Amino acid sequence: MEFNDVRFEFISEYTLKSMKLKADKWAKLQGNDEYRQTILEFLEKPENNILIIYQNTAGQLQPSFDFPASIKAKAVYFSKKEKGMNVGKDNFKTALIYGDLSYSPLEQLSALVDEILVPLLSNSHNHEQWPAVVSQDVLRHVHKLKSDVFVIAGQVKGKTLLPLPVGSEQVSNAVEAEEKDSAQPLLEGHNPGPNVELDFWKSRAMNLECIFEQLHDVKVRRMAELLEKTHSSYFPAFKNIFKGVVAALEEARDINIHLKPLRRLLDDMEQFDFSELDKIIPAILHTVGLIWANSKYYCRAPRVIVLLQELCNMLIDMARLYLDPAEIFKSEAEEAHEKTRKAIEVCTCFKEQFEEIRNNIQKFFKEGQEVKQWEFANELVFTRIDQFVRRLRIVEDLFSTAMEFAKLEKVELGGIKGKMLSHQVVEIFAEFSEIFSVFGNRTYDGLDPTNREFVDDYNEFRERIADLDRRLASIVCQGFDDCPSTEAALKLLDCFGSLLDRPLIHADFEYKYPVLLKMYEEELDQAKVIFDVQMNLANEEGTPPINKNMPHVAGAMKWSHELRDRISKPMHALKLSVNHGTLETAEAMIIFNKFDEMSKLLTTYEEKVYADWTTDVGSISQRNLDKPLITRDDNTKLIKVNFDPQLIAVLREVKYLENAQNETLESIPESATGIYSRNETFHKFLSNLDLTVAWYNKIRETLLDVEFPLVLGNTLTRQERWCTISKSECKLPRITWKV
Repeated sequence: MEFNDVRFEFISEYTLKSMKLKADKWAKLQGNDEYRQTILEFLEKPENNILIIYQNTAGQLQPSFDFPASIKAKAVYFSKKEKGMNVGKDNFKTALIYGDLSYSPLEQLSALVDEILVPLLSNSHNHEQWPAVVSQDVLRHVHKLKSDVFVIAGQVKGKTLLPLPVGSEQVSNAVEAEEKDSAQPLLEGHNPGPNVELDFWKSRAMNLECIFEQLHDVKVRRMAELLEKTHSSYFPAFKNIFKGVVAALEEARDINIHLKPLRRLLDDMEQFDFSELDKIIPAILHTVGLIWANSKYYCRAPRVIVLLQELCNMLIDMARLYLDPAEIFKSEAEEAHEKTRKAIEVCTCFKEQFEEIRNNIQKFFKEGQEVKQWEFANELVFTRIDQFVRRLRIVEDLFSTAMEFAKLEKVELGGIKGKMLSHQVVEIFAEFSEIFSVFGNRTYDGLDPTNREFVDDYNEFRERIADLDRRLASIVCQGFDDCPSTEAALKLLDCFGSLLDRPLIHADFEYKYPVLLKMYEEELDQAKVIFDVQMNLANEEGTPPINKNMPHVAGAMKWSHELRDRISKPMHALKLSVNHGTLETAEAMIIFNKFDEMSKLLTTYEEKVYADWTTDVGSISQRNLDKPLITRDDNTKLIKVNFDPQLIAVLREVKYLENAQNETLESIPESATGIYSRNETFHKFLSNLDLTVAWYNKIRETLLDVEFPLVLGNTLTRQERWCTISKSECKLPRITWKV
């Protein structure tokens, strides 16, 4: 095929002229081999009888043998006058019928019918020779075609158009169609959202506006006047229809206006993350309250019940989307449990906000306005969402059980029977995993309250879990009996955690809690014995035994803290683990009193030790800081560093006490902290002085008298040199540790 084909030029000329496009558009079409082949097949193949050329979504011309599903601009068509004929270069002008296609084919068809077919076929001169029966039948069909096209065109636009000329029966049928109740989808068993209600009233208002305008048309008014003048029996019916349309229009306008603010909130709600819906639910129900108080026609229980039911449906749909029924039983138990809990929380929030609005509905009415209460039963609104929440609670229990049994995977029991019991725990965990996997393998919708298969599986699950609970209770009791100490028993309770609160396990294990309290009481008695022994040693020897290398005060405090931890940690664990009536018995009260008494004894001891130290630490520190840095032995004439051990003890005490960070102690005395702040300085002084003293004493001990002049030089002052040579008594300059 050549580009200068006259048939192509003819088609391109008409297409560009009709669609008002530039030549480059056709050039792009002609440059596409597929498009060019399509046009060629239309011209030369007998099976292709029509060609449509339109602009695709990219704005380019595209040929097709079929009508496009939708077009945004005008298109053109070329059709063969006779099917199967070949369109050659010599007959293409006479062989083709061509024209424009509107982007709205129904409007074009309506115009064709109204302006061409109806006038043509309605003209009596065109069928004078026809029998009356045929003529009447043609007229009936042509008017029916006109009416059908007119109505369909209106439906495409979302409007209800009444064909003219029409009788009152047609208007009546249209009005009856508009009297459809917005609750119809609910009555039919569907679960629509609130947007269905809003769209219903918006569409109803728009359609009634359209009908109202048509009833005000000049032709209709003349028809009504004619019916009235002729005292037609149809006039009262027409009049009632007109009044009904006016009343329905007023109602639809009022409701549509008051529902508009709710649409914006619903759009926002759809954009919210489900876990944050509790932030917008109050605003939505507040708006419903305002609609109830301000709308003249919506303040009726049936109306608001429908809206609230649809809000519940929307909440359920969003919850299902959030939980994803197809994947929820395949996800992690912790994540699924948290999502389920959040879904229940949001649904509960909706009901709570509803009750709050209901109890304060009078606040929405203006002063002097008659207050209308929400006097309908909750069951009329929340039946479906209550069923959904009950199903969610079952799912929540399912995942809660899974989370509890998941702890068994890491349980390792000690003691003589530890290995055997641990193996039994592993077996129970494996059985539970198999039981729980059933839900992940099912294809049903477990979140659908009407699904009975899930309920059957859940009931079977509970029966098998009850058997596992009994076996687990036996293991826990044996493990407890095997525990040698309170600490071991508390570790056992911590390992099993919330599993011990399961009814069947708790029923078997609750008799062990008094035994545990008795074990702890023995620990308290033993701690009291240790305390008494320590106090007796302190009274007899002056200082109690302390940890090795610890200073006196800090060591005594550490001993007290360790003994306190020995009784406090089990007590804390008991209060966390034994959260039953066991802690409220008379025996438990005796144990608590013993604990309090022991805590007071330790506190008193700590305060006494600390007070004794703080009383003397200041004077001891000052007295030792006033001592000179170096002292000389009168007999050997050797010198030594004069840093008193009492100062070293103060530094050590402050160091350990600060590290202990004991909140029960008062602030460390300033005199002690002042010394400790110079700890690094003292350390440098001691290091340097120790070296100096060692060198000096070595010289003093190793040199002969005749060798002194050789090593003195400028090392010593004249006074020190004389003292050294003469080995006589000399007073060195007095420098104290306060420097």
